[in-house]
Amino acid sequence: LYMKNLLLLIAVTSSLNIIAQVPNYVPTDSLVAWYGFNGNANDESVNTNDGTVNGATLTSDRFGNANAAFDFDGNDDIACGNDASLQIETGTIQAWIASNNAGGLLAVLNKRGNYNIYFEDNEFGIYQYDGGSGVFKGSGVFINDSDWHHLLITFQSNVVNGTRFYFDGAPVKDTTWNTRDHLYDLTAGNHPPFSQFFQGVIDDIGIWSRALTECEVQGLYNAGLGTTASVTQTGAMLNAAQTGAVYQWLDCNDNNAIINGETNQSYTPTVTGNYSVAVNMHGCVDTSTCYLVDYTGLSELYSEIVSIYPNPASNKITINGLNDLTDIKKIEITSITGAIVRKENITNSVIDISMLNSGMYLLFISHQNGFEKISFLKE
Repeated sequence: LYMKNLLLLIAVTSSLNIIAQVPNYVPTDSLVAWYGFNGNANDESVNTNDGTVNGATLTSDRFGNANAAFDFDGNDDIACGNDASLQIETGTIQAWIASNNAGGLLAVLNKRGNYNIYFEDNEFGIYQYDGGSGVFKGSGVFINDSDWHHLLITFQSNVVNGTRFYFDGAPVKDTTWNTRDHLYDLTAGNHPPFSQFFQGVIDDIGIWSRALTECEVQGLYNAGLGTTASVTQTGAMLNAAQTGAVYQWLDCNDNNAIINGETNQSYTPTVTGNYSVAVNMHGCVDTSTCYLVDYTGLSELYSEIVSIYPNPASNKITINGLNDLTDIKKIEITSITGAIVRKENITNSVIDISMLNSGMYLLFISHQNGFEKISFLKE
């Protein structure tokens, strides 16, 4: 019985260790601490600077996951200690927050004299210490709603304009920040002993001992929203989910070749195939997975004019009506799944199919007024 209980304890502990880990989208180079607040206030980085919860209660995160963030009611905090790993002069700090807009001077994250994330009358910023006094330095961003927002600061102590505020993934302002000492504990939701309690929900606190790049910041924000480069599909139309970016549509069946002229957020292909989009946001490029657009069953504009014979065929097919089409752009044969198996000269009405395996194929003809799709059987 003892051995069974021991094995059960090991299994449970191992399961908890598997669950409590840094998400794969988070840069781990120079990661000092990561508080994902997944059921507890543990530091999920290798430093294990676990927090002690003082009154804060678990609540749902921005995705609706239960017990995956902490709610601070204006009298709570989480104490995370003052391990040497937390004492940094150059670094990055971040948090996702949903504020209750209480006003006044409130601390989201504070390591007194070293680094912090503050609000003063709903403006996101930092509190600069100078001996026994201090001054608030704002980002110019005021949060007057209760929505989730991503707050991030990169800093280099005593470097003119070496500190940069980011709001929801975008840089908003530079300032100068001089750290003073490393004497005090890291605390989430308060600045002890001055009772500057934050009111609202906090999640995914991260601390790094280097300044993250703009692309890393953008990646944290996008992944934290679940909106990395992705595509929604309505019929034949593809639409990049990320708005306000620079787009380039790609042909997955042609080694992600650029499709000339297709740089809008939406793209409607004219032939069956696999397509993706490269999304450039603030100079950071992310490429979506490939999406299949299948025209099987859709009507073509000139199906009464264009036909092929014989069908089924063994060695060759002939395109009837090819000369009646205007400005032919390309002729391709694809598999039923959309993979291009043969490209033809646009003036060639007789196509050799002897090298194809037996099965069903689609002939696509793209032209000025649309496209034609005709299925045929290779015997």
